[in-house]
Amino acid sequence: MKTIVIKIGGMTCPACSGGLEKSLNRRDGIAKASVNLMLNNATITYDDTKISLSDIEVFVEKAGFRSLGIDDYQLQINKEKSQRPKIVALGVISVALLCLSLFGDGIKSSMPIFYAIISTLLGILAVYCGRDILRLGFYSIKNRVPDMTTLVLLGTGTAFVYSLWIFFYNFLLIKNYNSMFMYESVAMVLFFVMLGNSIENKGKTKSLKALQGLMTLTPETAMVVKDGKNIETTIDEIKKGDTLICSEGNRIAADGIVTVGTAYMDESFITGESSPVKKNKGCRVIAGAMCMSGKIEYSVEKIGKNSMVSSIVRLATQAAGQRPAIARFADKAGRIFVYLVVSVAVFAAMFWFFRGCTIGFYTTVFISVLAAACPCAFGLAAPLATAVASGKLAKNGVLIKKSQAIETAGKATNIIFDKTGTLTEGKMEVKAVKNYNNCNKDVVLKAVATIEKMSQHPLAKAVVEYAEKKNISTLENVDSFLSIDGEGLSATLLGKNYLIGNITLLKNNNIDFSIFDDDEKKFSAEGYSLIFVVENNTPALLLALGDKIKDNASLVLDDIKNKGVEITMLTGDNVGAAASVAKKLNINYHASMLPQGKNDFISELHQHNKTVVMVGDGVNDSPALLSADVGISFSAGADIAADSADAVLTSGDISKIPFLINLSRKTVRIIKQNIIWAMLYNFITIGFSSGFLLSFFDYVPMPYISAMAMALSSLTIIFNSSRAGV
Repeated sequence: MKTIVIKIGGMTCPACSGGLEKSLNRRDGIAKASVNLMLNNATITYDDTKISLSDIEVFVEKAGFRSLGIDDYQLQINKEKSQRPKIVALGVISVALLCLSLFGDGIKSSMPIFYAIISTLLGILAVYCGRDILRLGFYSIKNRVPDMTTLVLLGTGTAFVYSLWIFFYNFLLIKNYNSMFMYESVAMVLFFVMLGNSIENKGKTKSLKALQGLMTLTPETAMVVKDGKNIETTIDEIKKGDTLICSEGNRIAADGIVTVGTAYMDESFITGESSPVKKNKGCRVIAGAMCMSGKIEYSVEKIGKNSMVSSIVRLATQAAGQRPAIARFADKAGRIFVYLVVSVAVFAAMFWFFRGCTIGFYTTVFISVLAAACPCAFGLAAPLATAVASGKLAKNGVLIKKSQAIETAGKATNIIFDKTGTLTEGKMEVKAVKNYNNCNKDVVLKAVATIEKMSQHPLAKAVVEYAEKKNISTLENVDSFLSIDGEGLSATLLGKNYLIGNITLLKNNNIDFSIFDDDEKKFSAEGYSLIFVVENNTPALLLALGDKIKDNASLVLDDIKNKGVEITMLTGDNVGAAASVAKKLNINYHASMLPQGKNDFISELHQHNKTVVMVGDGVNDSPALLSADVGISFSAGADIAADSADAVLTSGDISKIPFLINLSRKTVRIIKQNIIWAMLYNFITIGFSSGFLLSFFDYVPMPYISAMAMALSSLTIIFNSSRAGV
C-alpha cells in the first residue's frame, strides 16, 4: 500500500469534497480516500500493484474535478484567480440582460429579431462563463452525489433551454414577439453562485492563511559554522548535524539543541506565551523563533517537513478538514435536502400548471425554488466554525489533531490529570535541608554539591542547582569519587570522607542513622525523595527533594471546577507524594496506578455516561489518552505527530485547558446557530420562491432574487462562524 496527497481543483463546497471522496472510495485499488475541502487536497491510500498515480488522476477527472499534482504539505492555498474575470464578466452580462428585460421594450417592439439575438448571445456567454459550476452539477448527477451545483444546473439549465426554445420557435419560426426570455435569470443565478463561492473560499481559508504564516517565519538563509568559519547558506543546504549561529534580531532556521551561548527567544508563535524564553546549552530551539537578545550556536536536529512548525501546520490543517459528529449530521441533512428541494420545485411547478398559469410562470417558480435552496449553508455550518476555532487554538498554543476534540471538550463532565509533568513541573528540587550534630550546613552543602557535580543522576542535578540558588560555590576537584548503583556516592574531599545516597548506602557502611528516623518518617509520608549525607561516618545532612507544583495549577483547577467539571488526579507515584499534591490543589486522587489502571478508571466513568478528558504526558499515559473522549498531552517536535492525544499543548501550559473548554462550548453554539439559521432560511425562501405565499405578500418569484438570497445565507454563515475566532 502507498499513501499520497494530491491537490484538487474545482471543489466549491462540502458536498463537492464529500462527492469526490465517495467516488474515489468506490474505485478498485483504492483502500481509503479522505478529501480535505479546507486544503483542496485528497489523501489517498492505494494498492500500487493495481493502480498508479495517473489512474487516480483519471478517477478524479471522471468525478468532475481536476488533479493539480502531488501536494507536499507546504500549504499552497489556491486562490482561484482564474475565476475572477469570469465573475466580473458574469456581473456585466447579468446587468446587461436585466436592463434588456426591464427597459428593452422599445428595442423589442422596433427590432425584435435583433433583441432576441443579442439576448441569446449574452445568455450563451453567461453559460460559458459559468461552465465550471454547470460541469460540477453534471458530474454530481452522474456520480449520484447531488449538491448545490445540481440545483444550479437544473434551474439554469431549464431556464436556458426554455429561452432557447422561445428564441427559435416563437421569435424565428412563428414570429410571436410577446414571449419573454429568462436569460437574465440564468446569468444572475450563475453570478451570485460564483460570487458566493468566491467569498466562501476566502472565509474558509482565513485560518489556514494564519497557519501558512508559520511556514514563512523560517528564514531563507542561515549562518553555518564550517571549518572554523561562518558561512551564510540557504535553508535548503542545511543538513542534520550542522552547527548554526543565531544572533539578536535573527530567527532560528531549524529545530536543534543549543551547544554554545545564551539567548532569549520569542516562541509566542508556537506557545502563545509573549515572554521571551531563556535558551542556553542543552536547551531545544524551534525553527522560526526570534532571538530577542544574546547569541547562540545550535546543532541541527530537524529540518523541513520534520520540523515542529511543519508538524503543527500539517496536523492542524488535517484537523481542519475532518468532520465532527455535528458536521456529519449537517452534511447528511444537506444531501437529503437536495432531493427535498427538487421535489418541492416539481410539486410547485405542477401546482401552478394545474391552476392554469402560463408556462413562463410555473417555469419561473421551478427555477426560483432551485435557486433559493442552499445546501451549502448546511455544509458550511460546521466546517467553517471548526476551522476558525482550530486556527484560534493553534495561535494560543493548543494544537488540535482531531476536530472531534473541539466538539467534545466543552461537554466534559470529568477531567483526569496525571501528576508528574502535568500538575507538577516534572523536575525535582530540594524542598528542605536538615542538619545534625551541629554541623555547618553551608560548608557541608558546598562539599555535597561539589561531589554531586560528578554524577548525572536527576537528584544530583537538583542538589547542584539548589547550591547555585543559595550562592554556594563549588570546588574544582574531588580527591576520590565512586558511584554505587542503586545506593549513591562515596567520595573524598579536602581530607574528609563523604557518603551521599539512600538508606541502603548507610546500612552497607555500618552507619548509625537512628538520628534521621523522625525526619525520615515525616518526609517519606509526604512523598519526598531523601538524600542522606554522612561526613567522616557521622550523620550530617538530610535533603528532602520533591517535584514542584506548577505555579498556576491551583487557579487553573479552580477555573475548571467552576465550569461544573469534576477533577481527579491519577498517578503512579506513591500515596505520600500523591496525597501531598492533591491536598494542596484540593482535588481527588488515586496513587500507585499503572497505565492499565488509569485506563480502567476511565472505562468505569464511561459506564456511568461520563464524558472524560484525560491530560497526560503522552507516553506512559497512551492507553488512557486513547480511551478518553478527548486526550490532551504535552509534546514537542516529532512527538506531536507520534503520541496518542487528540490535542497537544505545545507550551505545556495547563491554563490552555479551560480556554479549550470555553472555545469548544462557544464553537458548538455557533454551529447549532448556523444549522438553525440554514433550516429557517430555506423554509422561508422556498415558501416565497414557490409562490405559495403569493396571496399573503403579493410576491412574484424571480430566480435572481432567490440566487441573491442564497448567497446572503452563505455570507451569514461565514460571518457567524468567524465569531469563533474572536
